[in-house]
Amino acid sequence: AVDDPNTERKKRLFWSLQLLEQFYGRQNGLLSVPTDIWRPYHSQSHSGDRGDLDPKAPPLPRDELGCADPDEPGIWNTSVHLAWVWSQVRKYVSNCAHNILKEPWRHDSMYAKVLSDFMEIENRIPICHRYDSAKFYKRKIEELKVNRDYWAPWLKEQFTYHAIHTVLNHPFLYIVGAQHNPNLAIPNTFWRRSSELALLHATWIARMIDMAVDKQVPLADPFFGHAAAIAATVHLYYCCAAAPRLKYKSNTDFVKCKRFLKRFINCSAACKALVWTPLRKASGVIWHRRLTSRRIAISTK
Repeated sequence: AVDDPNTERKKRLFWSLQLLEQFYGRQNGLLSVPTDIWRPYHSQSHSGDRGDLDPKAPPLPRDELGCADPDEPGIWNTSVHLAWVWSQVRKYVSNCAHNILKEPWRHDSMYAKVLSDFMEIENRIPICHRYDSAKFYKRKIEELKVNRDYWAPWLKEQFTYHAIHTVLNHPFLYIVGAQHNPNLAIPNTFWRRSSELALLHATWIARMIDMAVDKQVPLADPFFGHAAAIAATVHLYYCCAAAPRLKYKSNTDFVKCKRFLKRFINCSAACKALVWTPLRKASGVIWHRRLTSRRIAISTK
C-alpha cells in the first residue's frame, strides 16, 4: 500500500535479496527477476515503455546517501545496477568455462554486450560518488566510522567496478580459451589491450586494499576477498614479466592481495578455499603461458 510506512523498508529488503542473488546466487536462481528490469536507463528511455518487466518488482527505494542533488541516485541504488553487471560477468566466465565463447572483439559477442551495459551504467553514476569527487583517501577515520552507511557500499562499488574490468579482460580466460578456439590467438592488439586493462584494474584493487586497511574500515563481505583473489591471479601472471620493475611490483601486489584475502577466511569458507586452490591452478596456467608466450603480449612499459 502507498500509505504503508514500511514501504521503503520492503523495497530495500527486496533489492537486498536481489543483490545477494547477483553476487552469490545461481545465474538463474529462484530470486532472479527479468533481465531488463536491471536496465532502467535503457527501458525508460524508449517512450517510457516498461515492456516485459515484471510488474511485481518494486522500484528502487529512496536513497540520497552522499548525493549533492536530491534527484540523483544514492550510492546504494547505483550499487544495485553494478551488481547486475557483475552477475553478467559471472555468466560470461561460466560460458568461457563451458567453451561457449564468441570472439570478444566481435560487436555481437557477450564481451561487447556486457561492456556496453557496464559503460551505460557507469555513465549514469553521479559525479559525487566517483573516486575523484568522494576523496576517500583524504577522509578521517572517525568520519568514515560515523558515515559507514555511505562508505561501506561506496567501497564495495569501487571494488566491483575494478573487478568487472579485471575479470572481463583476465588473461587466463583467453589463454584457456585459445586452447579450444584457435581464432582467439590471432589479434595481438586485443591480447595487449585486454592484458594491460586487467593489470591496470588489478593494481587499482591492490590500491583500494591499501586505502581500506589504512583507514581501518572493518569489512566482512566476502566479495572483498573474492576481488582480492581475482587481482592476485593477475599479479601472479605478471610475476613472469621480463621487465624487472613490473615483475617486482606484481610480486608485491600479489602478496598484498593474498594477505588481504586471508582476513576473510574466518567468515567465509569460500574465501578460505580461494587462498590456496585457485592460486595453485593459476600457477599451472602461467606455465602454459610460458609455452605460448608468442601469442600473449605483456606490456613492459
